[in-house]
Amino acid sequence: MSDVLAAAAVGSRFEPPAAGALGGFSGAELSSGTGRAAGPEDGGGRGGGVGTQRGLPCGVGGWRGTRGSSFGRCLCALLSACSQGQKVTSLPAFCLSLENEAAAQRTEPAEQRGDGSERTQPPPLAPPTTWTTGKMKEFKAKMGKEKSARMVVKRGEVVTVRVPTHPDGKRVCWEFATDDYDIGFGVYFDWTTVTSTAITVQVSESSDEEDEEEEEEIEGLAPVGDVERGSKSYLRNRYGEIMPVYRRDSHREVQAGSHDYPGEGVYLLKFDNSYSLLRNKTLFFHVFYTS
Repeated sequence: MSDVLAAAAVGSRFEPPAAGALGGFSGAELSSGTGRAAGPEDGGGRGGGVGTQRGLPCGVGGWRGTRGSSFGRCLCALLSACSQGQKVTSLPAFCLSLENEAAAQRTEPAEQRGDGSERTQPPPLAPPTTWTTGKMKEFKAKMGKEKSARMVVKRGEVVTVRVPTHPDGKRVCWEFATDDYDIGFGVYFDWTTVTSTAITVQVSESSDEEDEEEEEEIEGLAPVGDVERGSKSYLRNRYGEIMPVYRRDSHREVQAGSHDYPGEGVYLLKFDNSYSLLRNKTLFFHVFYTS
């Protein structure tokens, strides 16, 4: 073992011991990966293993006694690299690269319900169509006449406008603008049964509080992370991300967009002012569906 590590540290080729020596692998067995070396179970030397895959003297599972361990996988790959004449200049970096590769190949186990059945993940959602317009004064004047189309998003608050899909519609559309300052905005979708087509507004003091409220009520989702860099959303059961929360220049241009219905459910339009410690934001918005 020390010879292997020493060879790897200096980047030289490690010559394995002959068959029957300590370690129990011959050069032919190392190169083909099909031979078997005498190990403790055979009454032979220590450190034996079974080769089951070409180029890996100890097979996929690692050496006996280390099957599936990080050490076993690293040692297995190290022996293979040395036997093929590859140079390993840094043993820690070599093992770390193996762990990163293994982590990338691992898949998450299916989420289980309380009754043991698997929860299906929501299908991927298409991105929205977005655009901006410069008609700020006209839009604000029109929305200002409607009581429900104007609100103040206080400092540290997140406002979620819940827009159910409509049986007569095929697409949701939105427009919004703010006075003087920008605001964070993102769109999410809740794959749930629609019981009412009424649009509702939910206000929370922060994205963390909103996450807790929705988790308690319907095990939902709220955007988390830096609003300036874009949020990362955790898909839980039936939620999907259409557009992450980013700060939009809604004080300069009217921000508009649309999204085709992916199915029955509720759109969550989030206006995020949680990053602001001092300023309230006056918001003008219009949400509607088209067929």
